[in-house]
Amino acid sequence: MSQPLYTLDINNHILEASEHMTDKNTRHITVTDQGKVVGIITVKNTFSYYMNLFGLGSYDPTTNAD
Repeated sequence: MSQPLYTLDINNHILEASEHMTDKNTRHITVTDQGKVVGIITVKNTFSYYMNLFGLGSYDPTTNAD
């Protein structure tokens, strides 16, 4: 099953990515810079950001803990 491609500009804050993922019920947001795809933000990335922000320990989204 495919979903529409949701994008945010590279200058948007990760909070906006979190809000966008919640609003659109998606787990991935494509990051663009001047219309070109430069990366992807995932739910794991946002989780890691907030864990570190609130000092709740480090979380490495690159490890395969699933």
